[in-house]
Amino acid sequence: MIVFRGVDASSTLEEREKILKEGVADHPLARVSLSTCDRVEVYEGEGLPEPAVLEHLFRVVSGLESPLLGENQIQSQVKRAYEEARLAGPLSGGIHKMFQAALRVGKRVRTETRLSRGAVGHAQIVAGLLAEGSTPIDQLKVVAVGVNKLILGILRFLHDRGNRNFSLVNRTLAKAEAVCREWGSGTPVALEHISPLLQGQDVLISATSAPGFLVTVQNFPSDGPQRIFDLAVPRDVDPQIGSLPGVRLFNVTDLEVEASKNLKDRASEITAAETIIQEEVRKFFHRASVVAV
Repeated sequence: MIVFRGVDASSTLEEREKILKEGVADHPLARVSLSTCDRVEVYEGEGLPEPAVLEHLFRVVSGLESPLLGENQIQSQVKRAYEEARLAGPLSGGIHKMFQAALRVGKRVRTETRLSRGAVGHAQIVAGLLAEGSTPIDQLKVVAVGVNKLILGILRFLHDRGNRNFSLVNRTLAKAEAVCREWGSGTPVALEHISPLLQGQDVLISATSAPGFLVTVQNFPSDGPQRIFDLAVPRDVDPQIGSLPGVRLFNVTDLEVEASKNLKDRASEITAAETIIQEEVRKFFHRASVVAV
């Protein structure tokens, strides 16, 4: 029998560590340990899993058990856990079949439903809006303000699509210089030079912890960016700029409205995803019974 043990994000660090340490010597074969920020799970043993265990794994890999419904990262995390277990030692045939089936199910759910469609993270939403514009991604002239996970996530999206026309602005210039040096692209700029920098640019993206506006109506050039994403709280960009001709200003509230709509769309696909999972569970055990006969 394939054994499953697991805890989710509500458990303590000690409980998570205990799950990973338990039962190491109970089975001579290797096991699959799935450890993410949301869960710690261990699958080990031989033979077949209980239907409930198989269904749970199918739900996990499909994103139905994730805090962010339908998130895509869990598919690659399950695949990586399985591949690492294969390298660590021999896995039972049952474990192989179980995880190979799970990865197929995760792909099928994402292909046949909209459970993972629609951006729900701020960086994803900004990236999607940039891709919708008339100017090709690799030709956009972008000014990004702040060196943090959110800004770097958006810049990575641009960089991976061939954009090298970005300026990275930061109060501490050395941080911007380090990023541009590591990526081999982009222009680091000190924060005090932001006003003249905005001239002739297409996009401004800002996310800092500054206490007041970094960009005001008074210092915003007439040929400044026409698409502005102010992702800071409190805001970095004077909201009056959004009233200027041709300028579209998106703030955190705008992005959260878009995320909420997309999450509702994802939630409407839960039943379709669960139907696929139930079908795949039945197929798994039917194939197992045919082989046994």
